[in-house]
Amino acid sequence: MIPVAVWPLSGSYAGDGDTYRIEVLLDVDTLRSCALLTVDFYARDGQPGTHIGACLLRSSSIVCEGNRTLIKGAGRFTFAAAAPLIEVVIERRNVFQKRAPATLRFFSMTLSAGAIYDCEFRTHSHLARGCEASPVCAVLPFARPQEPISR
Repeated sequence: MIPVAVWPLSGSYAGDGDTYRIEVLLDVDTLRSCALLTVDFYARDGQPGTHIGACLLRSSSIVCEGNRTLIKGAGRFTFAAAAPLIEVVIERRNVFQKRAPATLRFFSMTLSAGAIYDCEFRTHSHLARGCEASPVCAVLPFARPQEPISR
């Protein structure tokens, strides 16, 4: 069997929910990875670009299970979040397929389910600017995860 290359997971993703539109910046598997996941929340009130707040995932763990990758951790929000725990699931796909969407699930501290977002992959070009270019890092100081990332 000939091995086939798979797409990296890192890049930007976007999705809509009932209340918010979100934009996700993920940098976990690049050459100079920042081990970073940020989420920007925008209102769905008809006004484009009404920024509500942001989140930075810290103390994350990354687990590869077969053809999917699971990223979990506690988010640090710029607003009071009822569901601060984040779980991201992305299917690993080979380079002959379209990049897989990311599914973000939010949970409360008692593990009650919160919002779920299916986010389509948009681009990887943000990674060329580096982690410090993330709009979230201007609001939430960048910090590497407290725990080592396991793969």
